[in-house]
Amino acid sequence: PRVKVWAFVLREVQEQPWLGSGFGRGLLREDLQAKFGDNKLWHAHNLFLDTLLQLGIPGLLLFVLLVGATLREGWRLARGADPVARACGIALVAVVAGMVMRNMTDTLLVRQNALLYWGAVGLLLGWGRCQALQGEQRSG
Repeated sequence: PRVKVWAFVLREVQEQPWLGSGFGRGLLREDLQAKFGDNKLWHAHNLFLDTLLQLGIPGLLLFVLLVGATLREGWRLARGADPVARACGIALVAVVAGMVMRNMTDTLLVRQNALLYWGAVGLLLGWGRCQALQGEQRSG
């Protein structure tokens, strides 16, 4: 049913593609449940579609930019000289990839899961960058 839900959500997005419909995963709860007759269907079940629905095209682009920048920094750390920084970079890329993959069929980047994700991202970025700078100072 997710593919049908996604098609329905995309039609809803077309009503306000630039501004979005506002905050809250349950924006389409009544419409989805009435359309599909399933009370378990109350949001888009896709992080990117939920973001697009709530925040419009600019919000989705900013979110994708943020995820992309996080990946870029992880990749930079993973290619560095310091072994701890490399490990942090590899872990960061894996965390981001796992978050994206898991949120393609459900929206789990909310509440405690979002806090855990952003906390892990911050820890890996901070620790990895600190190690990379210390490695540069030792070698330079």
